[in-house]
Amino acid sequence: MGHQHGYKEGLELVRKNKDDGYYPENCVFLEKRETNKTHGMRWSRLYNIWTQMNQRCINQKLDHYDRYGGRGISVCDEWSSFEVFEEWAMNNGYKDGLSIDRVDGDGNYEPKNCKWSTNLEQSRNKRNSVYLTINGERRTIGEWAEISGLSYKTIQRRLYTGCKEEDLLLPIGEHWQHVEINGITKPLSVWAKEAGLQYTTVQRRYQRGVRGVDLLNKRRLK
Repeated sequence: MGHQHGYKEGLELVRKNKDDGYYPENCVFLEKRETNKTHGMRWSRLYNIWTQMNQRCINQKLDHYDRYGGRGISVCDEWSSFEVFEEWAMNNGYKDGLSIDRVDGDGNYEPKNCKWSTNLEQSRNKRNSVYLTINGERRTIGEWAEISGLSYKTIQRRLYTGCKEEDLLLPIGEHWQHVEINGITKPLSVWAKEAGLQYTTVQRRYQRGVRGVDLLNKRRLK
């Protein structure tokens, strides 16, 4: 029976989840390495990383799915096998305490786009690797933050809340100014868009003290 499940001389039975028992889905045959204890621990951590990486890209129930699978990021075919992923990890500097990091934040989980980083590096890389194209110009969020004077977090939050490209770098406050018209409250920018008006037109009216439906008047206001 052992042979059917991949047993060969020099392999040992390892549980994927150390807190769980010995049964087929939780066991795998692996090469004997160093001592069983360190191998088991390292293996289960790496297995967790592999599982989470896959889940982010396929499990729509996860809160952060929209930042991964939801925007088309996937795990390459060869890494559908944990053993192949483990081999890549071991040959490319995996150590406990490091996390898998995509070099291009818009790219997939695949050997040429991944490396192992500390969390500190990772947050720095995220600043530098998520590219945004605004008015045809492609820069990292970090660069746009410097250019616009907005914080990295502000731009990131606007991105995640579905802010339109042309509004991403607007000064804080104005764009998200919530205004009530006919008992309904929406951001000024949304009112403008729905009325087919330039945001700046509506914004100027608002700053002049115009309120209510007059803000969305199609005709030029006296």
